[in-house]
Amino acid sequence: MTASLFIFASLFPGMQCLGYVSPADGTYALLASLGIWYLLSLSRGMMSRVDYRLLLMLAVVAVAIEGARNYQTFTTVVVESGMRDLAVADIRHLMER
Repeated sequence: MTASLFIFASLFPGMQCLGYVSPADGTYALLASLGIWYLLSLSRGMMSRVDYRLLLMLAVVAVAIEGARNYQTFTTVVVESGMRDLAVADIRHLMER
């Protein structure tokens, strides 16, 4: 399911819109977290304890930096531009018309 949603949202030209892709963000995060978990679990048996802990700390720092960069991008693109979010209240209001 995750792979099909990932492929559908990534490859079809009409799905490149942020409004369409945003429901797939959870699947992207799930795939990324499974990938990093798998790579770390593979490296655990191949590395010394100290090296593995260093790699684990670097992975945590890399995820934190990427999260901060994504938040900065979101703030710049969505918040500062005044882009309206698609709120449930707006959808309900339009459906009642």
